[in-house]
Amino acid sequence: GSFNYSTGRFIKVNAELLSALKDLGREKGIDEEVILEAIEAALISAYKKNFGSLQNVRVFVVRETGEFKVFARKEVVEEVFNDRSEISLEDAQKLRPDYALGDIIETEVIPKDFGRIAAQTAKQVVVQRIREEERGLIYNEFSNRESDIVTGTIQRIENKSYFIDLGKVEAVLAPTEQIAGEEYEIYDRI
Repeated sequence: GSFNYSTGRFIKVNAELLSALKDLGREKGIDEEVILEAIEAALISAYKKNFGSLQNVRVFVVRETGEFKVFARKEVVEEVFNDRSEISLEDAQKLRPDYALGDIIETEVIPKDFGRIAAQTAKQVVVQRIREEERGLIYNEFSNRESDIVTGTIQRIENKSYFIDLGKVEAVLAPTEQIAGEEYEIYDRI
């Protein structure tokens, strides 16, 4: 479909937050683009939660600066049943004569107070996303090592379970997986 980008000012997502996320991404080996997409998804849900969930929106984060734009998306239809997500062909062609049925028109919306909400939301969701990515990376690292022998150091013992440091990750040796009669101490290599 065709797009209508109206010009407008940017809202700034905390630039420090963005650079911290990029650093964290590099440090944890997570693709920066994955983090930015997570921010965009978070901002869409924050927008819907705070400014009307019926509106179809797209959020774009400018990769270099941490600024973002919110676009309301409306589909060009013959008959409008929902004016938050649809626009009539007649009205669309008043904006631009070459719009056709099925096109998506985007207009920029700048909600008051959204910057503050956006920064909080971005922080929460991105931290969550980084945790998920870390878990995925750890899983991938160890899933191909099934049946390998790995060694680690016992860090602590809780309820007969041994918590073992394997470098990047901590493993748990549950009582059901232990050899009967064998006991270990903290700092033993196992």
